[in-house]
Amino acid sequence: MRGFISYAHQNTKMFERFNKSIKRSLPAINGVEVWSDTDNLTGHAFEQRIMDQIAASDLFILLVSSDFLASDFIWDKEIPAIKQRYDNGALVLPVVLRPCQWQQVTGTRLAA
Repeated sequence: MRGFISYAHQNTKMFERFNKSIKRSLPAINGVEVWSDTDNLTGHAFEQRIMDQIAASDLFILLVSSDFLASDFIWDKEIPAIKQRYDNGALVLPVVLRPCQWQQVTGTRLAA
């Protein structure tokens, strides 16, 4: 199984702690290979690489915060592609990093 972590770059420190905690456990326990944009190779088209990884993933971990909710790239690019994968059976696991208005935003933006 392939996983994809979506997060706002303003939350990089929290992402790094989260990623460190799952880096060995998810592959060891469930055989999940997790990808994030920190794995992007230099010289590759950034956006295309992200979209390719979303298309190939079965599990999506969304590190939700007010910065995540305010990100145009996440909402305009990543979320529509993740929703399409979800509609085809992928698992989406939101992890709320900080209190934020995620219920109000996700209810309207993910329903489309």
